[in-house]
Amino acid sequence: MTERYPSEEALHQAMLRRAALAALRSQGLVEPNPCVGAVVARAQRLAGGAYAATLAAVARHRRLGGPHAEVEAIERCAARGEPTEGAWLWVTLEPCAHHGRTPPCVEAILRAGFARVIIASRDPGVGAGGLEQLRQAGVPCLVYEREPLSCAVSAPYRKRLATGLPWVIAKWAQTIDGALADRAGASRWISSHTSRRLVHRLRGRVDAVIVGADTACRDDPQLTARLDRLPRRRALRVVLDPSLRTPVDSALGRSTHKAPVALLCAPQSADTPQARLWRNAGAVVEPLLDASDRGAGLQQTLRWLAQEHDATNVLVEGGGATLGAFFAHDLVDEAMAFVAPRALGDSHARRIGAPLSRRLSEASSLSLVRVRGRAGDALLHWRTLRW
Repeated sequence: MTERYPSEEALHQAMLRRAALAALRSQGLVEPNPCVGAVVARAQRLAGGAYAATLAAVARHRRLGGPHAEVEAIERCAARGEPTEGAWLWVTLEPCAHHGRTPPCVEAILRAGFARVIIASRDPGVGAGGLEQLRQAGVPCLVYEREPLSCAVSAPYRKRLATGLPWVIAKWAQTIDGALADRAGASRWISSHTSRRLVHRLRGRVDAVIVGADTACRDDPQLTARLDRLPRRRALRVVLDPSLRTPVDSALGRSTHKAPVALLCAPQSADTPQARLWRNAGAVVEPLLDASDRGAGLQQTLRWLAQEHDATNVLVEGGGATLGAFFAHDLVDEAMAFVAPRALGDSHARRIGAPLSRRLSEASSLSLVRVRGRAGDALLHWRTLRW
């Protein structure tokens, strides 16, 4: 089917968004590789600056070690009898130019004979250089960074390469007036069943889920992805517990055979009887937390997750003090708040916040990307634009 676009700008926006939506379907399946989508279409400039484009293929990188999105798109065109010679290719990330688990995508693109290649983001990793190789071979290329979703899908990969830290998603449920729990600590359930199912899907695609010791002791959570189907990933369940006060007979301690558990503690707690009990139960105990500098401890935690557990995406679920510490030290890349249609009006209700003094001018800044209603709740979704 041929579609018309009022300008070249509108054409790039539409095709890169289509590629990004395809890439999102690979979250949890390809990491530590980036989620990448690709679109092939035949484009023609019309009178007055408008464009007509006939879609040939939409593809994504489906699994780690499998064909990259560009190669998948080319193969789909071949299977449908769609010629790629003279067509345009849109990709959410720069095509790779190195031999890794798969051959370089640049070689396949050159053989396909595309007339033009448009990408949303450059690759900062070992796969970089694809754009230069294509240009040297005479293929016109454009870096188009003005379609937000197509840049966002590879942000976790690009952040980890640039900083050595995983992408941090903060998630919480709250009342209209900002309470995460009542003054006694009760929080079940603020959000709706529909919202909680979305959280289980989120857990099923990340590499680690983090909570503080207060949440682990008070709520006794499982922190697993309980879905109708198998989760895409089995997240490491992490408790930030300087003094190791989380009971070994908790839901986490009783389920180490189902999903891994790590307790991160202060150095003086790492060789205690409680630490030995947790290790005997099958958990990892690591002395990564610094009581004198919580920010450094959180940084060290994230670096450890990236280096030792190959983590690309990490979900921070609470409680309020833990979420507050991640925000206070500017470590949150994405935030999801489920706001329930109820209010407590209690000044002593539990809220997000760490015992730190910060001015408004020092506040972390995220951009609102979506507001959506879900079974009576409102889902507010923010993300950083740094990556």
